[in-house]
Amino acid sequence: MSANYSLYIPTINKKYTVEVIINTFWKLFIGNVDRIDFVPIMKTRKDEEVEDPNFRQAFIYIRPGTNWGTFVTDSIEKNSSYRLFPNQETHSSEYWLLLKNKNPVPYATTTLNVHQLVHNNSLLETKVAEMEEEMLKMKEEIARLTQETNRERSSSCSTTEEEAEAFVQSWEHILEMIEERTIYQEEDQDDDEDVEYDRRREEEEKYLVYDDSGEMTPRGRMPILEPFNCLLTKE
Repeated sequence: MSANYSLYIPTINKKYTVEVIINTFWKLFIGNVDRIDFVPIMKTRKDEEVEDPNFRQAFIYIRPGTNWGTFVTDSIEKNSSYRLFPNQETHSSEYWLLLKNKNPVPYATTTLNVHQLVHNNSLLETKVAEMEEEMLKMKEEIARLTQETNRERSSSCSTTEEEAEAFVQSWEHILEMIEERTIYQEEDQDDDEDVEYDRRREEEEKYLVYDDSGEMTPRGRMPILEPFNCLLTKE
């Protein structure tokens, strides 16, 4: 197994500079350090992310073509870590915990100097901030449009219910009018039949007279009265 992977120190005091770390690794036969990447340790204080003022993380990269000391790699493979005591001369209990770096950052191939890289990084940070602000505005606009849409739907549903109720009431009124009109038509039909009966009765009486006995007797010949006999009985 290759032993030239990079190492990771999760917590190291900021007093240790790049030169101190390189010299320590060389002096204690850990390996020939080629590059060190420092990453700040962020902590939450009063709902705000702040950088730890005393400690940071360190990623140690070995010089290409060389390997770490076997006593270090064997301990990492067996125990997942190795304790390095940087101040052995003073018998200090302080140690650096060496772990295997699982996400190494590859070497950059660029002709830009550090000042140009910092400038480009600043431009990227500004661009990201602008994009975040634009996304926030878009989210607010989407929320506003969603609220308006829900309000319009609510208003539309209310109007529909009112119209439906008005329609039902109107239809019930129409049915009542139809029912009343039917009753009036039936009553008118009965009145027309009574009028027709009275008219025919009057027509019949033209052919009838009273004799001395007070009984109704035909006037004229009997055949003339035969067609009117049925009029005396109302259907």
